[in-house]
Amino acid sequence: MEEIKKQTSNIDEEGNVLYLDEERLKRKEVPFPPFKNKPNGLGIYNFIKEHIVYMSNTRWPLALRLYKMFIRFSGWLKQGGWKSEFYKRVIMIAPDMETNTSTVVMPLNVDVTDEAEKVVIPMDLIKESLRNVTFIGGMDGCLCREANDCSSFPHDVGCLFLGEAGRVIVKHGLGRELSYEEACARVDLAAKHGLMGQAVWIEVEQLLWGIRNDQMDKFLEICFCCPCCCIAMRLSRAATPKERHRFHPAGWTAVPDRTKCIGCNQCVTGENGCPVEAITFGEDGKVVIDQEICVGCGICRTRCPVDAIQIKQTMPMRKNLHDYFEKDFNIDLKIWDEEPEEPKSEEIKILEVKQSVFADNDKSASDLREFLKEKKTFLLNLMSSPGSGKTSTLRALAKELAGKLNWAVMEADIDSAVDAEAMQNAGVRSIQLHTGGMCHLDADMTRQGLQELGTDNTDLVVLENVGNLVCPAEFDTGACKNMTILSVPEGDDKPLKYPLMYETCDLLVINKIDVMEHFDFDKNKVIEYAKIRNPNIEIMFISAKTGEGIPELADWICCQTAQWKQ
Repeated sequence: MEEIKKQTSNIDEEGNVLYLDEERLKRKEVPFPPFKNKPNGLGIYNFIKEHIVYMSNTRWPLALRLYKMFIRFSGWLKQGGWKSEFYKRVIMIAPDMETNTSTVVMPLNVDVTDEAEKVVIPMDLIKESLRNVTFIGGMDGCLCREANDCSSFPHDVGCLFLGEAGRVIVKHGLGRELSYEEACARVDLAAKHGLMGQAVWIEVEQLLWGIRNDQMDKFLEICFCCPCCCIAMRLSRAATPKERHRFHPAGWTAVPDRTKCIGCNQCVTGENGCPVEAITFGEDGKVVIDQEICVGCGICRTRCPVDAIQIKQTMPMRKNLHDYFEKDFNIDLKIWDEEPEEPKSEEIKILEVKQSVFADNDKSASDLREFLKEKKTFLLNLMSSPGSGKTSTLRALAKELAGKLNWAVMEADIDSAVDAEAMQNAGVRSIQLHTGGMCHLDADMTRQGLQELGTDNTDLVVLENVGNLVCPAEFDTGACKNMTILSVPEGDDKPLKYPLMYETCDLLVINKIDVMEHFDFDKNKVIEYAKIRNPNIEIMFISAKTGEGIPELADWICCQTAQWKQ
């Protein structure tokens, strides 16, 4: 029991995380050699990969057979001797410390306690890492589920290929180019179906997809995995602890509440149990999860019949996916634009706003509204989850509001100035607010932004809040009205899951209705659920992409602005 206590020193018997273990995060840094692209040489090796052995839509059956072959012989990993060495060299994880193949598990459905609601979750990190990627290729289907003929999870939620290697996937007819919004929608869809996210850099996939030697540092794959079919998880189950050091958590691991555990062993029952063998049972028969090796895949949580296991943050998270692969596995990925494009007009102002020092945020918000009333400036607080289409909607509104209102936008993000540049390129005066890691704005932070932006002769200011369905709803920004965007891929049940967001919302805008036929989204249900939370809420349906519903939304904004100015 002393060993168990040591392994879970930052977790108590009830599954409460007492602190984030920074030392454990440091221990995840594997001393791999720095990855360097192999030289192209005469180009023969590249020619073979690009024109002979690569997979394409016409060779898809061969890819399925290769999957089955890898699984069939995976038992060789634990046999030792020449079989083990041969298999590891085939899948390119030998010699052990000379290859950089690695995986970061990014659980899409995690448990956030009331005390920790202001943290960034893995889904947010994935979406933020999709920004500024040089290219996003979305595979049409999932190789693992199709090869395994999976009946529990959808086959059409395919992987995302980031960087120049994504162009290879599209070139070979295995997928299509995705926009940032489309990629985020796929992340949401994967989460809705209960899939697990993994950021993977698998060296042997160079042969599978036909990636050139000089493109391997421009390759990263975001997989959406199920517990029954994922080849990485299945190989991990067949591997020894020596090979499993290539699987890392993103700071979130499975945490047991041992006061709830009934010792039924369901969390490890069957062939698709814990992929890293992190679960044991104490002398009392109750579950113990070794935090040193747990990767937070969540398989055990889905099997527990009494909800005694949750996925919680137990270590600090790194800043982005680049940091995970550089610090954990010594791979310096070059799939992001090093510098943002120069804006077409004047330089973007970036203001580092600070959290309010006033204890009474409500009073600060009331004072700000009085100031806006005197200035005859209407402030609209725009909220949503990441990737729902806030900026796309504002860009579509730019055309409709041109000549009708003198308006400006304040873009709030933890980092970057991408959204402000997009609005300025659309002809709208913009300022970027950096929140210094905060997941929301309060009234005084909003005041700081308005002071820098300037409100003279400004009819309308739209505050695009940080992408988050929890924190922004908790803080009154001083806005005259609150507007929330819900995109179709997120599902029609969001008002039930995030009540405060919809209780504080004056207008709910349902975006991406152009793809509604591809999702299980019920318009009548979302109206019903929203009205349960807020009987007075107004609801509109739009497509920022096609422009449907944008004129009506522009009319609503103009009407609200006119009423405020009276």
